[in-house]
Amino acid sequence: MSKLIDFAKIEATGNDFVFIDTIKNDVREIAGEDIIKICDRHKGIGADGIVLVSYAKDDLLKMKYFNADGSLGEMCGNALRATVLFSNLLGKIKINAWHTVLADDGDHAVYMNSVDAIQVEIKVKNPLEDVSADNIGLNNNFQVLGFINTGVPHLVLNTTPDLEQIDVVGLGRELRYHQRFQPAGTNVNFVKIKNDNQLQIRTYERGVEDETLSCGTGIIACTIAYWNKSGQEHSDVSISTLGGSLQVFHQNKKLYLKGPARVAFVGQYLYV
Repeated sequence: MSKLIDFAKIEATGNDFVFIDTIKNDVREIAGEDIIKICDRHKGIGADGIVLVSYAKDDLLKMKYFNADGSLGEMCGNALRATVLFSNLLGKIKINAWHTVLADDGDHAVYMNSVDAIQVEIKVKNPLEDVSADNIGLNNNFQVLGFINTGVPHLVLNTTPDLEQIDVVGLGRELRYHQRFQPAGTNVNFVKIKNDNQLQIRTYERGVEDETLSCGTGIIACTIAYWNKSGQEHSDVSISTLGGSLQVFHQNKKLYLKGPARVAFVGQYLYV
């Protein structure tokens, strides 16, 4: 039976998502093929992913994130920031107050100063791993800074050429499916160190299977790899992406990603 579902489309430094309040819309699950249709930029709403938001009587917020290809994603840093904004619109998150959002990779502390300053805790799943550039077929234009799981796996590459000169989609897709990272595959981040504690990043995202304008968990992975390389652990880092600027920092022994989010539009989708 067909029904209309209320949704909001929210972008967080260019990473865009379709949000559905599962309580109001009585949507407990959504099929992979439907996710693909909704995220289609020509025949659907168009997005990098879908977020289902739910909340219990104690107002514990839960987010479930799906990639545009229909696959489940344990975590998406920018989607988490956008979840904070969406939850604020629902009246579940207050300005200038700490809250907790439960994702598939665990609890996350979140804080919203304004739509331009939303900070979310990102968890690191494993230590930085060494990966040989020779073993994955890279030339001298690239230096492997490490492989790390910040909710999802990320390969971090320091680049000699300017990022504008790199075939992010072509090389990113090749490395995403490289046998070294199977069976799960990996996201691929290309980093240019501009100055001390200033990074420029472009990312090929697994699940979207394309370059995105920004990737929150990738930003954290790149920052950790940069800290390891520079020896400046726990220093605040400014990040430049195609979608905008963000900051990474430590606070109360937790690692945070901070940046803006914006409602692009709201509407109704005919769910068949």
